[in-house]
Amino acid sequence: SVAVQVAKALGARVAGTASAANQDLLRELGVDEPIDYASQDFGQMLSDVDVVLDTQGGEVRERSWGVMRPGGFLVSIVGPPKEGEAEGHGVRGAGIMVRTGGEQLEELARMVDDGKLTPVVSATYPLADAAEAHRSLETGHARGKLVLLA
Repeated sequence: SVAVQVAKALGARVAGTASAANQDLLRELGVDEPIDYASQDFGQMLSDVDVVLDTQGGEVRERSWGVMRPGGFLVSIVGPPKEGEAEGHGVRGAGIMVRTGGEQLEELARMVDDGKLTPVVSATYPLADAAEAHRSLETGHARGKLVLLA
């Protein structure tokens, strides 16, 4: 949800996938082309994509190569592509580990203040219920962030 909002704030046209139940959320976040991953194949719907943010890896990453324009860029939060894999598809690829620093956090705070970034919180839990919160995350169906309150 944050990546979509940051991309939109920077002027990008954004496509995104979610279940049918979350299509409205995609639109609220600013997604220009919402795709229901259960009934639609993004590989058939998208082409000439400049940047893919890979949050899944595996089969989803494999299908992502085909939607990118030559010279495009795949950025993965689940691990970098194997050596030579991106180049074999005529694109660039990298894995990232988000390391926020003071400057980045200040910029994100400005975006929140300016109304360009709205954190999506699906539930809050008292710290004593951290195990319950973790079980909720394990379902893979959290619609936003889960927050533990001390």
